[in-house]
Amino acid sequence: MKSLVPPLAAVVLLAGCTGDPTPPPEPVVATVSATPTPSSRPSPSPGTDPVTAFVDPWVPVACDVGRDPTPVETAFLVEPGPFADNSDWPAAAAAAGALDPGSPEQWATAVQWVLQRDFADDLCTVMQLSFELSDTGEGPEDAALPEAVGSNHFAIALDASGSMAARSGGSTRMAQAKTAIEQFLAGLPASATVSLRIYGHEGTNQEAGRMESCASSEVLYRGAPGDGELTQVLAGVRPVGWTPLAAAIGDAAGDVPEDSTDAILYVVSDGIETCGGDPVEAATEVAATGVRPIINVIGFEVGEEERAALEAVAEAGGGSYVHATNAHELQRYWAEEHARLQTAWHAWREREQARIREAYAEQVRPAVDAFHRMRVGVKYNDIEINSLERHLQTNQIIDWETLSHIIHANDAHLDSLHRYLDEVEPRLREHRQAREDALAEVYETSESWRELYRRN
Repeated sequence: MKSLVPPLAAVVLLAGCTGDPTPPPEPVVATVSATPTPSSRPSPSPGTDPVTAFVDPWVPVACDVGRDPTPVETAFLVEPGPFADNSDWPAAAAAAGALDPGSPEQWATAVQWVLQRDFADDLCTVMQLSFELSDTGEGPEDAALPEAVGSNHFAIALDASGSMAARSGGSTRMAQAKTAIEQFLAGLPASATVSLRIYGHEGTNQEAGRMESCASSEVLYRGAPGDGELTQVLAGVRPVGWTPLAAAIGDAAGDVPEDSTDAILYVVSDGIETCGGDPVEAATEVAATGVRPIINVIGFEVGEEERAALEAVAEAGGGSYVHATNAHELQRYWAEEHARLQTAWHAWREREQARIREAYAEQVRPAVDAFHRMRVGVKYNDIEINSLERHLQTNQIIDWETLSHIIHANDAHLDSLHRYLDEVEPRLREHRQAREDALAEVYETSESWRELYRRN
């Protein structure tokens, strides 16, 4: 609020001398008027009421935000005045007077209009402020983020047919497969879930036991990785029967928890389907289910014919085939799988953090810049109006009542924008914090996985 010092209302000039018969002149009184002097603005046409002649000068600017603007927004969603950011006060005063303001209220409007800065574009940008991130990108091998957006499931389908009892490198294929599987599962995050299914573990590998064996497909474990129970379950598996590979793949789809976001199915087998099923068809159907698990097939000491058949299964399941001729190669596969996922999670982190930063730059940064420009603009607009007020007062274009009204109206006008921006500022901070939280979540998620892979 500016203070007003009452001017000298009248200056009385008295002249005379003793004995002078000439009467003293009339007092000369200097006053200011509520309307501009003739030299300041054109006179209204004869018979025109200055109050009714005044035309609202504001030109609205549209801003599509899907809602009606607030009164404050409406007041500043207007075209800039003819002397915005211009210090030619005589010309600005003439432009304000040319509107024929006939009341203090109209003078206040005229002064605000003639110096109105170009707030509309920046205000519209602030009004459109939002920060919405698209869904987090899928992690490596479509494995969803642990804890952050869902849970991962790693399903193992282990061949327990009689051929897995064959010895290789000092131990059986089954023993070597068990060791490699345990090492792999023990290195997975505790937030993941795992399942172990065996197939062909009943009956015998003779014709008499074929029917029973081909009907055997059983999940032995569901739970967290690295559990001691899993080790005990694996220890009890004995290779005895045939190879119902298609049935095992189809059944494994049911091992994935309903709340899992993604899953990888690892099929370990030393041979092809021997129970009349179609594992390629089964893999195709499983890959098309809701979770859409990836089916990776590990062929353990298989021949060329078996290898070709298992490669077709992996391709149908959207996964890959790995050929392991001995225990060392099988263990190397699991180690390489860890390393691959570690590298892939790093690439995922870089991609996701770039996506978050780009979204912030596109959605929020323009509003931040507009906000700061408006803060500065309000400050300078106030200074400019004060300067024009002094010019109008000094040149006696308006009276003190009108000046007082202009001052109060301008304070209220610009203060409303100050308060509006005060309400916007916390939203900007919230969006900035949301960006930082999203970046941190991506980083922590990636590092939690990569650290586990580094240790294994």
